[in-house]
Parts: sequence; structure tokens; C-alpha cells
Amino acid sequence: MRLFAKGLLSSVGLTLVFAPGALANWSRVNAMGGDDRLLLDDNTIRYRFPHQLVNYHDVNVEDGAGFSIVHEYGDATVGAMHDATPGSTNFLNLMYARNNWGAILWLDHQSDGEDLPGYTGAWVNFGTELGGGDFAIGGGFFSDDPGGGGDAVTGFEGHANFRGADGVSTWLNLGPIGEVTFESVADDHSMFSVEAGLGGNHTFGTSGTVVCGVFASFENFSPDVGDAISTIILPDFHVGAEYDVGSWFGYGVTLRAGANRMTEWEDGAITHMFMQDFGFGIGNDRVSIDGVLHDDVLRDGPYIVGGEDNGLFTQLSVTIGLD
Repeated sequence: MRLFAKGLLSSVGLTLVFAPGALANWSRVNAMGGDDRLLLDDNTIRYRFPHQLVNYHDVNVEDGAGFSIVHEYGDATVGAMHDATPGSTNFLNLMYARNNWGAILWLDHQSDGEDLPGYTGAWVNFGTELGGGDFAIGGGFFSDDPGGGGDAVTGFEGHANFRGADGVSTWLNLGPIGEVTFESVADDHSMFSVEAGLGGNHTFGTSGTVVCGVFASFENFSPDVGDAISTIILPDFHVGAEYDVGSWFGYGVTLRAGANRMTEWEDGAITHMFMQDFGFGIGNDRVSIDGVLHDDVLRDGPYIVGGEDNGLFTQLSVTIGLD
């Protein structure tokens, strides 16, 4: 059974002050440790906290399949997003923000009549400023037919997120963040999870940025038949960095690297996981092209050098500013 909350809100991060109008995307996030809340100026944060939509107006294309457009009309910001990536359920998102609040309507559907299960859902996510930080609350209903045989189950998901204001340290920008998620699927299971963490972000002039964070989470999964399963992730480390190395025909060139190290405890079993990524960006204040490099390219080199046709990127994003 799919857990919608894990797909939409997969990790915890820190509180930061966001610079308006910056060009960024998921390729930048994934090349710098994989948690968008560690970054100062990335448009991906608007999906977690919809009131942040007012700070990011752009056209964004992810991997040539998913795309979004967010634009300012008068005193309001409106937008839409569609993800056509194979296996994705994100059919259409409608976004609206004004002043210090915003909302996103998520409409999901997935079915090809044969290989993929039938899945339909609708969620609303509302965000606003609270206590000097960010707050979001949302929920929705879904129907899932895992085998495609007509035995669909229905469920409800709700979540709340808070990211406190920064200012504890000028270097670390430490800030608390919390997330609570609940899911209930009729005649199948219920799930409750809570996450918390701290992180830091430091910018070196205009050329470099370092991000880091340490987080913990607990999840209790209770099937209608069988014993409950408890999962603890502790610790969960994220670290990333980017540095502007120069310019190329008037476009800035940025190199990036990031890693994620976590330990999962599940009913006595311990699993250690480690991921690392490298990426780059080319752009200016109007357009940005960002990519995550394929691991085999770093080991074997490009085809002309290593003789291995691995492909250069695992992810590629293009963002065009509308301000």
C-alpha cells in the first residue's frame, strides 16, 4: 500500500530565511543531500509550505516529463503542475497564494489498465506564517486498487508541518522543525509518524554554500491483521555544498556535491544506508539548467575516455524565471 505522506513529505530539515526570486529545482536539491529545507533559495519549498509560492515565479521542467508554471497576477500568485513521469500519480496540482498564506489542491490518478494499479486521490495543503516561521496543514482521501481487479480500498491521510524561525546562530541558522503524519486505510492498516530535526546553512560570500542537518523519525504501522511494525530512523544526516567556479559565455557555472547517511531500526533489525550525489548548474537570473551526474560517469569517465556508455545524468532540470 502506498503511503502518500512518505512521497510528499519524505524527510525533515531546518528553518531558513528564503531569498525571493531565486532559480532552483529538484536537481539542485538532490545534488546537495536531498532535503529541500536545507537550502536558502529553492523553489521546491513551495510544495511543502504553499505560502512560499509568492517568492518563486517561474516555469520549471523536470526530466523532460514533469513541469510547473507559477506566475504573479495582481496581488495573487497562481500556478499549476503536472508530472508525466512513468509511475507517478501526480496528475495535476493547482496552486494559489496571497500575502502570507497559500494553498495547493493535489489531484492524483494512476492507471494504465494493465501494469500499474488504479489509484485516485485528492488532497489540500494549506500554508501560512506562524510564530515567525512556517506552518502547513493538509489532508485528503484516496482510493487504491493494488491488483487492478476492482477490490479498491479507500483511505485518509493528514499531516501538519512546522518550521521555526532562524536566528539562533548567524553561522548555523539553527531552527526546529516538526512533522506529524497520520494515515488510515479501511480494512487494511493505519500509520502514525513523527519527525524532528535541526540543520544549518552557511553562505560564503556569493560563491559557495554549505548545508547540513541531523534528524530523527518514528513510525508505527498497524495492519488490521498481524502485529504492528515500529520503525525508528536515528540518526539521519544530510550534508551538501555548492560553489560557483566561474562563468561560461555569460552564464555562471556551479559545482555541487551532497550525501545522506541514515540508520534504520525496525523490530530489532538494523539497516545502514548511504547515498551520495554530484551535480552542476549553469545559469543566470533568468534561466538555470541543473543536473545530477550519473555515478558511473565519475568512475569510468565519458564514453570517449572510459568506453562505457553510462549516460551523463540521472536527473536534469530547467527553470526559467518569470519576474
